[in-house]
Amino acid sequence: MDYNMKFLDDITDKMECAIILSKSEGSCSAYISYPIHEGYIDIWCNDKDETEVVICQYDKDKEYPLLQKAITNAIPLWDSVEIEPDEDPYSDWVRYYGRI
Repeated sequence: MDYNMKFLDDITDKMECAIILSKSEGSCSAYISYPIHEGYIDIWCNDKDETEVVICQYDKDKEYPLLQKAITNAIPLWDSVEIEPDEDPYSDWVRYYGRI
């Protein structure tokens, strides 16, 4: 596997985790900020499968449409990400208050 595929796989995994967390919290959108050399990539998606990818480099004012498209295509669809139903009736209480 080459570097580019690892990069996109890492973004996919992180975005999937963000979607799982958002779904478990009852939210309808997810966000990650992915660090890159001399900058970062901000990625948003929601339950309508709308996405936004912003690539920011500290010293460059340049757009990267092909990279943005590749990242957008790598983001999992909202409904394709499954979450495990919580079977512990106290889990919500513990999550918000930290104790039973």
